[in-house]
Amino acid sequence: MTIRKAIGMICLWGVVLLTLARCGPRLPEGCPPECVGADLSEADLRGADLSEANLGGADLYGTDLSGANLSGANLSGAVLRAAILDETTQINPKWRLVWEIVTQGAPAGYLIGANLREANLSEADLRWAYLTEAYLTEADLRGADLSEANLSGADLYGADLTEADLRRADLIGADLGWANLSKANLTDAKVTDEQLAQAKSLAGATLPDGTVHE
Repeated sequence: MTIRKAIGMICLWGVVLLTLARCGPRLPEGCPPECVGADLSEADLRGADLSEANLGGADLYGTDLSGANLSGANLSGAVLRAAILDETTQINPKWRLVWEIVTQGAPAGYLIGANLREANLSEADLRWAYLTEAYLTEADLRGADLSEANLSGADLYGADLTEADLRRADLIGADLGWANLSKANLTDAKVTDEQLAQAKSLAGATLPDGTVHE
């Protein structure tokens, strides 16, 4: 093989590799529409048609969704932290709100009555958030900072609040039925014993009086 031909082969493979890098990782077989639990983290999905796709529990961390069509897509439990959305991304307002919360913190203003059912809000910054009568049924709030948040009357049925920071949070009237409060910090939180008795688990949780539940 001549030197010129060898250089040509190297250049050709360089072009191929560059093209593959730009295309990003392939979508799993059958996705869309079925993308449940798919690992799409940091994928380049600019302009992708994911309308009506089932992305429940999918990992979209750092995924570029600029200009993508997610109309009607199910994003229950999906990781949206660090994902890239722009004004041309078509997505249900509920999931855009979830994206805003996990990437930018709770938006200025109120989240009163917000529909956040089955949203993945793990480790979200929700300090001082007004979540009065918000719908957080089966939401993933593991490790979320909800200190001094107003959750009065909120629906937290089945929510996962493992290791959540609920110090001085207002939980009066909130539905804690079947909620997982394992290792949550409820120091000085406004909540009744009757509410806590509805929880699925309080193992290792710090109760309002500072004692730790066994």
